[in-house]
Amino acid sequence: MKLTLFATILFCILTLDSVHSTTSSNRMEKLLAQRQRLVNDVNLISDGVERSSKNRMTETELFLHQLDRIVWPKIIDLSTAIFDHLDGDDELDREIKYQEELRKNVASIRFKTKARRCKSPDETFYLPLKRCLPYQGRSWLTNPCPIHQQLYDGPDNIGICDCQQQHLKNAANNGSGIAFLYSDRTKQCHQLYTQGPCRRGWWIVKKGIPQCQIVPKSCPADGQHVYLRAGPSSSSKCWRLNSRGPCAEDQFLEMNTDYSIRCRSTDYSQLPSIAVAPRRVRPSSPLVRPMTWCPRGSYRDRISKCNGSF
Repeated sequence: MKLTLFATILFCILTLDSVHSTTSSNRMEKLLAQRQRLVNDVNLISDGVERSSKNRMTETELFLHQLDRIVWPKIIDLSTAIFDHLDGDDELDREIKYQEELRKNVASIRFKTKARRCKSPDETFYLPLKRCLPYQGRSWLTNPCPIHQQLYDGPDNIGICDCQQQHLKNAANNGSGIAFLYSDRTKQCHQLYTQGPCRRGWWIVKKGIPQCQIVPKSCPADGQHVYLRAGPSSSSKCWRLNSRGPCAEDQFLEMNTDYSIRCRSTDYSQLPSIAVAPRRVRPSSPLVRPMTWCPRGSYRDRISKCNGSF
């Protein structure tokens, strides 16, 4: 009786796994088919651009509008969904290569129509030097921007300098953020929780918007310390980022991508081990929505939203 019951339960589990696997496979096939239809549209647009460039510019503009506003955003969304469904290293490598080719093809179309100035999708046109340069950290050797800034691809493929996106590297925490905010007054980027453009004895904090506040007593304004409460009933204290701080055991204090401070569990799988080979860090999808461009005197946060001047 017990054996029969066990066999029944095992059969149900295997059946559910099979159904889940089939459903996941069907969804992937659907995503791939949808993307392929859109890629075919890109090829048709490319052919149309080749023909229209010799005739009327209006047709070229219509093709570009269809590419930029309809086809390409859908391809990006579908490619992101496809990428998230993949797990094996070989599958990810093939998808990355495919997405990179898509980026090059679309950039080539826009370059031919003079909708962008640089042929490579990884380059932006930097006006002061009047040439194309790699942007957004793709090559620090060619970064022409001031300290704590990096080159971004702005509107019409024109490069702009804005605060860099940088992370502290720590073996125990996979990296905790360093936030740089642009000051309209100094025309520079300053690190959060440092003096920056504030008067002596004050530091930059972000509570909704960046602002200068008096540095709490005995709390260093070095960008590595924050002043907060451990809980609703406790008083505020000075805590060091990337340390346990007020967090529970096996947790550490980190700055999140939206500049908020949180406790995060330590991921021991990322620590070096002589017994187990470290798992490959999952790469990011090459296709992403274009970053929001922010005008001078504002700052871009790390979720690509523009905020007021500081």
